[in-house]
Amino acid sequence: MANNRLNTTTQHSHVNGFEVTVTMKNLQKTIVYSTLFMTMLTLTPNVWAQSWESLPADTQNTLRPLRLSWPNLSDTQKQSWLKRVPELKAMPTDQLATAQERMAEWTALSDQQRAQVQERLRTSRQPDPLTRAKLWKSFTGQ
Repeated sequence: MANNRLNTTTQHSHVNGFEVTVTMKNLQKTIVYSTLFMTMLTLTPNVWAQSWESLPADTQNTLRPLRLSWPNLSDTQKQSWLKRVPELKAMPTDQLATAQERMAEWTALSDQQRAQVQERLRTSRQPDPLTRAKLWKSFTGQ
């Protein structure tokens, strides 16, 4: 009975000169739909593109060095790479080639080696690009 009464409870308000009637049932629906809508706004289309085959061709091309390791990446890692795609696509061809070489090197590293590189980059007091490149080269023996 309380539920039935909740559904029929109405409130009359005036908004910009218009009378607005809201039932509790409609208010509940509005809250649920608004929450769903807001959640969807925070997601990018690539969230649903978790398999390599479901990625757009241009994204696959940009992330080409990750193709074989893609199924083994966590969802968080995939999203991290997917967030970088616009930046990578905007790079001049030579810079993109360098970035893709580094991606290939990164995928060849073991989990332990990756953790070491990440820790060295994180603890570096000089995180500028030149220092990062030097750290990377020293780690890969180049």
